[in-house]
Formats: sequence, structure tokens, C-alpha cells
Amino acid sequence: MSAPRLRGLSATSVRDLPRVRTPHDELVVLAELAEAQWGFAGVGCYGRSGRGYELRGCLLLAPAVAVESPLPFAADAAVLVELWTAPGVSVRRTSKDLVRSAAARLTRAPRQMGAIEAAPAARLPSASMALLGEVGFAPTDREPVLRLELHATVRWVPTLAELRERVSAWVTPVPVEPVRRQQLEQSLR
Repeated sequence: MSAPRLRGLSATSVRDLPRVRTPHDELVVLAELAEAQWGFAGVGCYGRSGRGYELRGCLLLAPAVAVESPLPFAADAAVLVELWTAPGVSVRRTSKDLVRSAAARLTRAPRQMGAIEAAPAARLPSASMALLGEVGFAPTDREPVLRLELHATVRWVPTLAELRERVSAWVTPVPVEPVRRQQLEQSLR
């Protein structure tokens, strides 16, 4: 089995997704809003099969203000509106890959978000609280909303300036000597 390929989904590619629980027209509208805000609508996991690459799972996000729900989603969060895995695929592994990829893409998005929020019972019947908990979501005081803080998912990567300072501490340049001294030493030889 080869490693899965994770690709960002656009609003046009959402139209081609298999039927999921959320109405297709609603998903397309949410995908267009997400793409306008972050540059992508979700993440697709593709795996090699006999016919090339086929979709193993997908994760779709939407801005919190665009999601119609009786649950209060935070304004600084992207809302997980769909998490789907193909039959016969490892749900935990695929879900974990999808969430990691979406979190990484959100941290690099033009308009950064603070978290991803999900409501398994009301909004995401395909994903259980246990599955989302294993992937990294934590309960909030707004029951049944779960939250994944993006700053906790990103590994620390030093900036270029910090790296230059660290490397310059290792390397010490040769002390500068006046030109006359070198000339005197050569003439004495």
C-alpha cells in the first residue's frame, strides 16, 4: 500500500465528491466561502488503486459565520462541516492525515484562524466524539463543540533570522590583521 496523497480541495472539486450527508448545494456554497477566505475548501486523501488514484477520504471546512447551526462556533475558528472516508479504508489513519493537512494549510492561509471546531452529534454524524478526540480535538465549555487549537498542531520551526543568529554563534571569523603587518612578516623572511 502506498502513502496517501493529500491535496487541497477547491469549490469546483467539491462538486465531484461522492454523496455525503450534508446537502450537496450547501456544501458547494460553503466551499466557495472557504476558498475565498483561505484559498482552499478542504483536503482530499487520494490513494493508489488499479485505475490510478482514487479518493479515500475528504474533509471540508467552512467559516464559522457561514455555518447555520444552533451551536455557537467561535469566530476565530474554521468549522469542520464534513469528514468522509471511503468504505474499506482505515478511518482513524485517514482522518488523522486529513486533519493534520487541513491544520497545516490553515496556518499558512492568508487569513489565519486560531482553531478548527467540530460538533460531532449535530453537524458531523459521520465522525464520533471518540474519533475526533483521537485526532486531537478537545471538549470546550460549549457542549458538544470540540476544538483543535492550531498553534498546538504546528511544530516549532525557526525563522530564517533566528537560524542565522544560531549559525553565526558557531562560526567565528578570523581576526582582521592590518596589511602592513603581513607585508612586514613577508619582508623579514
